[in-house]
Amino acid sequence: MYRLLFFFILAFAVPAFAQTEISPSKWDIYLDHAYELTYWDNRELQAWVTARDNEFGESLSQFSDTWHQKIKDTADRTGPSFSDNSRFPYPEQVYKRLAVADFLLYLTSHENRRLEQAIQIMDLLKNKFEKPEIAFWFYFIRAYEAISFNNFEIEKASEQFTKNMFRIWLDVVLPLEEANDILNIPNIPVSIRDFSFSLPYLYENIADIILKKAILKCELTNTGSLGIII
Repeated sequence: MYRLLFFFILAFAVPAFAQTEISPSKWDIYLDHAYELTYWDNRELQAWVTARDNEFGESLSQFSDTWHQKIKDTADRTGPSFSDNSRFPYPEQVYKRLAVADFLLYLTSHENRRLEQAIQIMDLLKNKFEKPEIAFWFYFIRAYEAISFNNFEIEKASEQFTKNMFRIWLDVVLPLEEANDILNIPNIPVSIRDFSFSLPYLYENIADIILKKAILKCELTNTGSLGIII
């Protein structure tokens, strides 16, 4: 159990390595805590994004498009990403935030292009699943892909959705619950929280996507096994 504690401390405290310096964006902290937003009603989320667009002077779509262009330009100059995805021109947080930005844009606009971009960017991080935050967003976005029916018939959609939700529960939620029990984490200001404080919001997201999105809205079948996690 103490090894698990050591693992979580390392995972959240140690940067991967030095890379290209980047200018911070006002969107960064919100994208780092976007799990607090992704179970909101679509209209409520759209109103929040629009308010931040106006407040920051940089829209979320501009943030996303700018970073996609930067990554493309860098790849054009230096070649594609390393085949093992172990190193990137920019810190991995850049890629995670970009994927989450695209995902929020998908939730507010239902543009398939945004969902596809989020999936493509998260695929670059699939060797980073030892970090619960990366694993959560990878599987959560994939679960939304399943219920979008863009690439699946309903039977396949149900299978893919269920698989991704169980991966969130087994690979993210249960380890975080154990870590929280060990650390006995107190309430602290959101500005200095990291992903280890996300459990209440993960529960909300899991309940929302299973009950409201998958079962009620999309009428997925064969999801009864998910009853043990909600």
